[in-house]
Amino acid sequence: MLVLPRGGDRLTFENPTPIAFNVRYQRHAADAPMGGETGEFNVLLPPGRSHVTKPLPPLRVCDTVADSIHPWVKAYVWSFDHPYFAVTDAWGQFTIPDAPAGTYRLVVWHEAVGYRGGAKGRLGTPVTVKGGKLDLGRVPLTSPNWDAKDD
Repeated sequence: MLVLPRGGDRLTFENPTPIAFNVRYQRHAADAPMGGETGEFNVLLPPGRSHVTKPLPPLRVCDTVADSIHPWVKAYVWSFDHPYFAVTDAWGQFTIPDAPAGTYRLVVWHEAVGYRGGAKGRLGTPVTVKGGKLDLGRVPLTSPNWDAKDD
């Protein structure tokens, strides 16, 4: 699961189940603290309880959320200081509505292999939006890491 809040938003982790969950939130950008803290926490959520984070800063890389009790529970959090981001659908397609005209860098990231184009892909690929519309056609995500992952 990928969660895309805006910088300044808070996340609420809730446990509606009858069993306890553990929320381990890890920050991967050292220069993005939450309220003067590192932004990392590890809390036990008993049934019916919740935990609210401090306001999230805009992040340059995604944070991770895991549960040490239930290892299949995993999520990624990436907050931005702008509204121009998207998650692809089941076919890898996405739209970013109302993108202003201009030249930008499109960053493509996948949880199993990282950035499109490897480490250099962190900076993205230049794209130009004309008249509020951008059609990239097919943007393949290739990586030598595909074969190295079991996912």
